[in-house]
Amino acid sequence: MSQNQHQGRCAQCGTDFPRRTRGRPAKYCSDSCRGAAAAKRSDRPQLKPEKCEDLTLAGDLLRGLGDIAAFIYGDRNKTTRRRVQYEAERGYYRTFHIGGMVHARKSELLEDFSAQRGRAA
Repeated sequence: MSQNQHQGRCAQCGTDFPRRTRGRPAKYCSDSCRGAAAAKRSDRPQLKPEKCEDLTLAGDLLRGLGDIAAFIYGDRNKTTRRRVQYEAERGYYRTFHIGGMVHARKSELLEDFSAQRGRAA
């Protein structure tokens, strides 16, 4: 084996250090380099959850019965999830499947509810 196989290069400071013999290979030469890298990562601009509403589809998409139940009824317990499943199967509002998971769009649900309110009046 060559000497390079036993050396690692720190992702933060670039110094060579001995590699571990077991487990995952280390990325940093010391805890201080690991901490400095974490601090640098936290300085990056992060996508805030409230900014997610500005996105076209990501802020509009509800994934799974729990998310849909929380949006409609304000609770995601077993009873409300089953109620959503029943109502979606009966066509009370528009849902679609991706794989085996039920999805809905907030905008379409709101349109469906306003249309139902219009019919009831």
